[in-house]
Amino acid sequence: MRGFRAVLVVGLVASVTWGLVGCGGAFFSSDFHPKHTIFTIEGFVTVIQFTTIFDGRGVVINVTLVTFEDDFGGFSTITFCGTIGNQFLLDEFTIVDFTQGVNCATPLNITIVA
Repeated sequence: MRGFRAVLVVGLVASVTWGLVGCGGAFFSSDFHPKHTIFTIEGFVTVIQFTTIFDGRGVVINVTLVTFEDDFGGFSTITFCGTIGNQFLLDEFTIVDFTQGVNCATPLNITIVA
């Protein structure tokens, strides 16, 4: 039943996203990981910053910090794995579905609402 729900949610998100893309939005997607909890953040992208961090074993990881401003003036920053800043646009309302790893988050879907 859990797998069916995940497929149903993915289908619903895909159909809504397809409608947004047809209306001038942009959409990026990576591999879907149904065994992980999926989080969503949305808001206007205010900061995109590239940096590196160390994982717990001393390995350097490239990450992209993205700060979102919500409708109420609050700010949230997510650390995404990799150098993915080209998938975001400053001052654009963006919705991101992602999974959270130990050191950084992996985006599953990035929708820019234009």
